[in-house]
Amino acid sequence: MTGHHWIRFKAQPQLCGPVSVGTVEAIRVLRDGLNLNLAEAKAAIDSAVFDGQVGRILANTQRQANVIARQLADSAPGILQTWTEPQQRVDDLILVIPNKADPERDAVARAWECAGGAVERLDRFWEPPPLPRARVRLYGPDTFALVVAQKLELEIAEPDPYAVVKCPAGLLGRAVSVERLADAAAFSYPCFLKPVVPKQFGARVFGSDEALQAETRGLDDATELLRSEVVSIRAEARSFVLDGLVQTCALYEGTGDVDVAAKTCERVAMALDLPRASVLDVGLLDNGEWVFIEANAAWGAGLNGCDAHQVLACIAAASRTL
Repeated sequence: MTGHHWIRFKAQPQLCGPVSVGTVEAIRVLRDGLNLNLAEAKAAIDSAVFDGQVGRILANTQRQANVIARQLADSAPGILQTWTEPQQRVDDLILVIPNKADPERDAVARAWECAGGAVERLDRFWEPPPLPRARVRLYGPDTFALVVAQKLELEIAEPDPYAVVKCPAGLLGRAVSVERLADAAAFSYPCFLKPVVPKQFGARVFGSDEALQAETRGLDDATELLRSEVVSIRAEARSFVLDGLVQTCALYEGTGDVDVAAKTCERVAMALDLPRASVLDVGLLDNGEWVFIEANAAWGAGLNGCDAHQVLACIAAASRTL
């Protein structure tokens, strides 16, 4: 059983905080099992116990990860929950990103380098340097990715912009339709409206046709809109999905069961014809039902709380040479 694996651990929520109990042995397990110095081992455990984070540390093999994870749990019974997962590898791949500070993108860049890849930051992205195209993968905002993809002759995968209207009704929890701007006067307001082509106007709940016309002044009457009835969403979650399986999922608004949210994303992925790698957002309705909100491109979606180390395979699969 070879290949680098992560040892993951978190403290029970009621035990997180300024008072640490029963973790001295856990620190020793990490120090001795992975040949860390005391400060490294203590920092890893403290991140879970004091800060309430999900800790991670890399083991050389799956067997080593399993053994140490079990020892960690035994060293702090009732305090630490542990598990393991394989490290996503991107050996020899070059992640091309904008040379502009961004906490989420920087976290992905660090994870990419940790997983064996290289990172190229571009200032003048409309004039990218010569790069080995077969090894290049993109991650950044729409304009950046579209321009660099064109310059380097790369294909970037995007979900169907009509995915939400093609989704089975049981996964939507609301009525959604495609409309034309010319027909907006006949809409029943208030309603949620967004353009099929992103960024043509701001997506939101509109209370009247007058408000919509003011927002869309200058757009052609044939402009397509996605219209949705207004529903109350208590929580929202994002998942990075590869080949129908959630790689990482996190809540970014409200509170809810992230495992149920992840399962909903996998149901949506099974129901729709999506690229191999997609980012799916789901919302929790007042009736306790998780429903599909939208699909996003893996090469451009922010983490929104997702694990940077677990999105790498999705990003790697979202662009390729033509």
